[in-house]
Formats: sequence, structure tokens, C-alpha cells
Amino acid sequence: MWLPLPSKHLSLVDPTLAVDVRAEGDQLALDVTAQPLARFAELALEGVDVVFSDNHFDVPAARTVTVTCPLPGEWTVQQVRAAVRVRSLYDSF
Repeated sequence: MWLPLPSKHLSLVDPTLAVDVRAEGDQLALDVTAQPLARFAELALEGVDVVFSDNHFDVPAARTVTVTCPLPGEWTVQQVRAAVRVRSLYDSF
């Protein structure tokens, strides 16, 4: 995606990020949506270290980006929903 300004000069608005979590076998699928553009979205699970299929990704306005990761140990999908955190460049300033 080409932007006319460097990201640090953009006047970003709150992207209203949301995450929907589902299990697909021993993997988690996390659907991240944003209302306006979300630059450099980042996922984390509080209390556990996991490797996501992608991190620091853009979520276009009114679109969904799906990221996967292994289901941690004995965790349930409900525990993941409670522990998932998402933030973007907007949250950094």
C-alpha cells in the first residue's frame, strides 16, 4: 500500500480494532477488523508467548485480516478471547 506521507506524519484516528477468535484443529484463527485503516496492527496473548503467522500488519478500513497461531498448551478458546490484545500505530502516540 502506497501512502503519500511517512506513517509517523499521518493523522490517524482510532481504528476501533476488534478480534474474533476461533479454533481450527490445534490452531487458532484470529480475525482482526478495523473501521478506518489500522497501520501496523499487533497481536499479543497475555500470559503466554506464541508465534503468530503475521504481526505488524495493516488492516484496511472495513476489512478483515486473519492471523493464525498454535493453540497454547491447555488453553481454551474462551481463555484466548479473554487474553488477546490488539493495538496499532494509533495506540503508540
